[in-house]
Amino acid sequence: MMEVSRENYLDSRMQFLAKIRLSDILWLVAFNTLFFQGWIQNTFGFTLADEIATVALCLAACVKGLGTHWDVRGMSKNMKLAIAFLVLTCAIGFFGNMRWSVQGSLSAIAIDFFTCIKFPIAALSACAIFRNNERILVLVEAEAKFLTFLMFILAIANLFADFGMGHDSRYGLRASFEFVLGHPTAVVATGAGLAVVLSNKRMQNALWLAMILAVICLSLRSKGIAFVVLAVFFLLVYGKHERISAFHIFLGVVFVAFLGYDQYLGYFTVDGYARRELTNTAFSIAGNFFPIGGGFASYGSAVTANLDTYSPLYFQYGLSGVQGLAPGHATFLSDTFWPTVLGQFGWLGLATYAASLMFIFKHLYQVKGARLGVILCFSYLLISSIAESAFFNPFAIYLALCLGFTFSRSDQGLKPY
Repeated sequence: MMEVSRENYLDSRMQFLAKIRLSDILWLVAFNTLFFQGWIQNTFGFTLADEIATVALCLAACVKGLGTHWDVRGMSKNMKLAIAFLVLTCAIGFFGNMRWSVQGSLSAIAIDFFTCIKFPIAALSACAIFRNNERILVLVEAEAKFLTFLMFILAIANLFADFGMGHDSRYGLRASFEFVLGHPTAVVATGAGLAVVLSNKRMQNALWLAMILAVICLSLRSKGIAFVVLAVFFLLVYGKHERISAFHIFLGVVFVAFLGYDQYLGYFTVDGYARRELTNTAFSIAGNFFPIGGGFASYGSAVTANLDTYSPLYFQYGLSGVQGLAPGHATFLSDTFWPTVLGQFGWLGLATYAASLMFIFKHLYQVKGARLGVILCFSYLLISSIAESAFFNPFAIYLALCLGFTFSRSDQGLKPY
């Protein structure tokens, strides 16, 4: 009986391996490349992983759409609205460029335009591509468990010994955990993606989820701790109907606001801090360039930190003298998200971009089996949007890919595109 059972198990494994396609292997490579993009950048100087992945996802979605005779009339209402508001945001950005001529570099404008649209494109494409492809979920989930176990062991060991994976000391602990990713913030982002993947089978993966949330906590980053609190709360209230109520979301926001209040006082209420100055100046720019903002590559984005594309607005509003924002040393310029949106697209663009994200969330939330992953993905990005570039960040594409994997088990309620 035991031998027959073992033979059946081996036979099922062989049948699964025979079904794996080259495309599954390539997407697994993409997952690894995005996961380790911090290490790859530090080691080889390669910085285009997220851009290449976004283009690949978009092309794959187009190919799948052609193969299924996709018709724009078949798109869901939420997806149509998401695309419409995103197009309107981009139009506002380009109009701001033409109206004010703040940024004179066309390449910088093009880079910022792509930065603005790449998360929506990657998220919508990934969730369309991987629907009903359980092969890729099995592969990625297996690696997610391996990475979770490895990071958990090393994160615990990092509390007691220095073996090159620690960063600064916080909260009385020896060192925050950075793994091989170059910074603890990368551990938070990659850990959030693993949590999204593992949430697809939250009951079976409860132990793995607990381990990766512990790893995120041991990054000792406030946004990581806030995400863990919110993730635990949502995991507990996510009932048999696989839905989280608006009241639960409200409670989650209150919890995060309470946890993040000290960080807000430290970063946004002290004169001279980059985040405070960027935030305050964004309001001034939105008023002076009402209602459309300065346009693409005019304020707060990574491309404007380069000497040859450094925005004139930083001189005009005195930001060039702020530590971390000065020409040639602008390492903190992309440490905000909403102020960047406000400065570049004004009050009108802020409203349209927020609306686009909301309708993307509503479109993806329709799928019953993927709802928890959608909530965790957007929760992390919204939390990180307080203190970093969030939806414009390279790790946003990694999260979009992880979110797409969670759609491989269900075809309920979501139109193909």
